[in-house]
Amino acid sequence: MRATLTPRQLEVLRLAAEGYTARKTGTTLFIAEKTVKIHRGLIMRRLGAANFTAAVAIAIRLGLID
Repeated sequence: MRATLTPRQLEVLRLAAEGYTARKTGTTLFIAEKTVKIHRGLIMRRLGAANFTAAVAIAIRLGLID
C-alpha cells in the first residue's frame, strides 16, 4: 500500500512525529489550528488509521516519514 499524501500533510505528519501539538504545528506552518486538525483527519482517512497516533506509526512503517 502506498498512500498519497500532499506535501502539507507530510509536513503535518513530520511535526506530529516530533511531538508538536496541533497548535504548535499551526504556528510553525502559519496555518490555523483548525486547518491542522482537518489535515490530521484527512491523513487518518487516507492511511486507514483509527487515530492520529496510529496514522503516524503507519506513515513511519510505510516510509512516508522518518
